[in-house]
This record gives sequence, C-alpha cells and structure tokens, in this order.
Amino acid sequence: MKLLARHLGTFCLAVVVTLSAPAVQAADPRFRVDVIGDSSTNTFAAGLNNLGQVVGTRYFDGESGAFLYDGGRVRQLQGLDPLAMVYAINDHGQIAVSDIRVHSYYPGIYFDGQVRDLTPSDTTRRGAGLATGLNAAGHAVGLVGSANPGGFFFDGQATTFLPRPGLGARGFMSPTDISDRDVIVGNAYYSDSTTQAFAFLYARGTVTRIPGLQEGTLPSVFAVNNARQVVGWNYVPGLGQRAVLYSGGVTRDLGLLSGTGPDGNAAAEDINNRGWIVGGVSSETTASAGFLYLDGRMLDLNDLLVPAAAQRFDVSEATRVNDKGQILAMGVAAGSALRYSLLLTPVPETQTWALMLCGLGAVAAVVRRRRPARV
Repeated sequence: MKLLARHLGTFCLAVVVTLSAPAVQAADPRFRVDVIGDSSTNTFAAGLNNLGQVVGTRYFDGESGAFLYDGGRVRQLQGLDPLAMVYAINDHGQIAVSDIRVHSYYPGIYFDGQVRDLTPSDTTRRGAGLATGLNAAGHAVGLVGSANPGGFFFDGQATTFLPRPGLGARGFMSPTDISDRDVIVGNAYYSDSTTQAFAFLYARGTVTRIPGLQEGTLPSVFAVNNARQVVGWNYVPGLGQRAVLYSGGVTRDLGLLSGTGPDGNAAAEDINNRGWIVGGVSSETTASAGFLYLDGRMLDLNDLLVPAAAQRFDVSEATRVNDKGQILAMGVAAGSALRYSLLLTPVPETQTWALMLCGLGAVAAVVRRRRPARV
C-alpha cells in the first residue's frame, strides 16, 4: 500500500507540474450525444439552460404538445394549449412561450403549470404575440400586436414597448434575445414587416445599430452574451450568407468550415458566456454541418464527436450552447434521412480524469490514516 501511495504521489506531482507549465492551446472538446425524444414523433428542441434541460415541441399520442427534457426523460408540459410554442428556458425552470387564448397567440412565461401573460397594457397593439428571449432573472423580450406590432421588454413586474427610432409610425423592433444584464438584441423592420431596417443592441435606453460586414449590407442577429457579444448572419453580394460576430463595435466574418464549397453559406445562432459560438454551414455541393467556433477557429462538430456517436449521427446544425458547453443540435442518423434533436455534452478531458484520480487517492490516504489501529 505504501508503494502504491508513493507512486500515486509521484503521478499527481507530475500532473500538477504539467498543468502549471506555460499555457498551450487546449485540446478541442469532445462530445457524447443524447437523443431527445425520437424521430418518429417529430421532436423539435428549441431552448437549453445551464442544467442541461431542454424545451421544445413534439407529438404525444398523435397530438402536438410542448415538452421538457430533463435527465434523459421527456415529459409533456401541462397547462399549455397543444399548439403552444416554446422558445427558451432559464435555470429556474421558467419558460418563454407563445400560448393560445381565444384562438390567438399571446406571449407568456410558463412556470409550474401556470402562464403569466406578458401582453402590454397598451390596447392599440393587442393581437398575436410571442416571447422570444428570457434571462436568468426571469426578464423577457418578445413581439406583440397584429396590425401594429411592437417589440417589448418585461422586467419581472411590468411590460413596456421598445422604442422605434427612425422606423415611422408602424415600424417596429423585433427582439430575439436578452442577456442577464438586460441587454437586448434583435432586428428592426419597417411597416411591411418584411423589409429589415437594421440590427440593434438596446441597453439602458440607448439603441445601437449593428453594422454589416460591408457598407450597405444588413446583418440579422439572434443571440447575445453577458459581454455584449452578438452573433447572427450577414448576406454579402458575391460571398453569400456569412456567420458574424459583433463585438467591441466591430462586425466580423467567422468564415466557413474547411472543405465547404464555393457556394457555402453560414449562420451563427448562439453564443455562451465563454465565447463559444454555434451555428450551421451549408452549400449545394457539400453536406450541411453544425459548427463550434472556438479560439478563432470554426470546427466541424462531426469531427468532435466521440467515436460511438460519430458512427451514429451526422450533425447538420447547432442552435444553442450553454455555459457548460452543452450544445443543442439537429442531426440525421448516419446512412438515413431520419432527423433527430440532439444534446451534445462535453466529455472530461484527460487532465480532468487525472486530477479526479489524484483527488480520490488523497481521500483514500486520509481515510487510511484515520483508521483506528487494530488491537
């Protein structure tokens, strides 16, 4: 036992020395894959929190319904209309929804079987609505109104409309996400609801217009993190659709995956507080693939799957990423056309296992020392 302890101590010392050596680029993460629901029920996953819980819609006994995926199990959310839509979930289990009342959708926050209606009191813009973003404090953003739509912000107590600078009487801001610091991003439109005016970042009463990659081009943005980094896509003539990152006042092209055809298009769909960006790349000549943008590089998620998962699935798009590095994705079964909603979870790296082993060894040594002597 003493010999084993001596060898374990030497091993742990080597691990510590190795990990305290000058920093080098960490190994790319590897992911295991869990299937959410199954393809035969047309499961569509929409939101992911830091606990690995997922919300979306699927069929239950032939009827559509909203679901919560937690700990490997899918259950239907009770108290919502069968045609309700869900968009996001925070770590408290609050869910941004678009529920139905009297044949019309309205924005709400679902929790514990109940929906809080977020429709503003301004009756001039009542009508169909949806809640598109939700942060850790339960603050939400969305869009409401049919004939005269408006983007809104819910601060936990009351709902107010966002401003509409330079958009005219019937233009509107359409928010897509909100950070934990109440920074809101989205896209602004003129009155026809199809012509985009600009992409925006809204914070503390100030609207910042997000520039395109080239003068005269307009990005569309989807997500923001707590560092005010914003991701989306930007169509550029001659280049196509490009995934973009807006940070520090500058919009930057994230490029394409290696091997993508010349007609390739890309979109960044989410960013976490570690700066990890996920999205998808497609072209007419190469297969669609989900990507992870990390340390200035765009990585094909299919190259990051553990062998068992890589043999089963082809990841075609990544839509959400949480702060633990879990990724919500869409994929097809290898060699077939069956589509799945997938949850990709990082597996521990070699040094993590090494430190765990050292920790267990230390605990065992302490226990042995405290064991009373035999008499």
